[in-house]
Amino acid sequence: MYDQVIPDEPVFLEYNKKTHNGKIVIVEKNGKPQIRIIDLQEYKEYTPSSFCKKYIGYECNGWVKLYVIRDGKKVKLSKLREAPPTRKRTKSSTTEKKNTNSKTKKNLGKTPSRSPSSLVSMTPPPPPSRSVSPHSSSSSLVSMTPPPPPSRSVSPHSSSSSLVSMTPPSPPSRSVSPSPPPLLINKPSPKKASPKKPSPKKASPKKPSPKKQTSNIDGASIILWYQNDNTPMILVGTESNYLSDIHPEVEEYQTVSESYLEKAKDLTRIPLEVEKAKEYFRKKAEELQKRYSITKIQYDNPKKIGDSYHINYRYLSDNAKRGIVKGQMEENEKVKETILREVAEEVGVKIEIDQKTQDKIVEHGVCNKYNVFSLDISEKRFKEFNDRIEQRIKKKLGEVFDLKFEPLCSVLSSLSSFNNRSKCAIEKFRDYKNACNN
Repeated sequence: MYDQVIPDEPVFLEYNKKTHNGKIVIVEKNGKPQIRIIDLQEYKEYTPSSFCKKYIGYECNGWVKLYVIRDGKKVKLSKLREAPPTRKRTKSSTTEKKNTNSKTKKNLGKTPSRSPSSLVSMTPPPPPSRSVSPHSSSSSLVSMTPPPPPSRSVSPHSSSSSLVSMTPPSPPSRSVSPSPPPLLINKPSPKKASPKKPSPKKASPKKPSPKKQTSNIDGASIILWYQNDNTPMILVGTESNYLSDIHPEVEEYQTVSESYLEKAKDLTRIPLEVEKAKEYFRKKAEELQKRYSITKIQYDNPKKIGDSYHINYRYLSDNAKRGIVKGQMEENEKVKETILREVAEEVGVKIEIDQKTQDKIVEHGVCNKYNVFSLDISEKRFKEFNDRIEQRIKKKLGEVFDLKFEPLCSVLSSLSSFNNRSKCAIEKFRDYKNACNN
């Protein structure tokens, strides 16, 4: 499952123009390997999600937020987990291990295998000859911490290449963790910028300030509502956590392949492949509820990666907060596109981004870097929303639990049970409707 993961490889999290560093470790939980992150500031062990939440400050998917650097490019941690090994790869990795465990004197002149799993298991490769030169590639391989990524296998033939790889500033080398550069760059920058204090004053016309505010928007929230006998009814729910944070072994059941879905006899009656995947995850959610004695477990929208579907199981913690529909912006996404995508993912209703819809969406400002919107869905469309919510509850599908429309005044009376972003958005909507002030 983690064939592309390299132990001790540096991992990074960027938020609010800061970079937080950690390193990957693989631990055994119930006899199965699980990925953990060691925080390099305090050397504590975290799950990817809890490491993400620690620095961002709210529930976030660490598999998507965290990344490693391969060949000078950022690679999300989810890509290392989600790429399932093929049969060919597993065969090659087993033969590689057999070759490394056997006598290798006849193969001293050959280039070592480029398989990622074999590179990780080398501890270290045998030297090319009994009289080892200090410039030999084997010594350079031993000194490299962390081990080279899968795409950068070092040839033991060229002593000059090993010398280059041992030089810390060289891009191909993995001997130096990428974590120090941002720290070293950030420290001198204030010193260089300090003598140039007049320049910011000259270049500080107040026109750039609105641009900075829009660039700092991380996501969006929306209050979906309709009017019922002069009472605004708004959609609220309870926010969930990742089940893998308390039971890491459930990751084994969060991926299902197309080939499995095709062969499963109990799914043959379902025509659409994605619906087969949803039924598979629903049954697993029921099994996990019984296994862990948890009242309710749901899963988020299946995402197809390669030839497999992947989800995250969710549960309600004891201190779960209530909230409205909201979410973070994705790359190259506009704010209104973000919130309509979140409505589709969390409620299951697709709203077309046409001019009529654009005109009905009302903006109410910003709450904690989230743009706040509201949309009057009308009483006619309320039935569509309500039916879809009930269908998703039966399928155990959705990140937000117990979605339902409640009177605005009732919601305001229990505002302390809501998370901060939702609380702020609801108060803005109250001021907009000028309701529940008595």
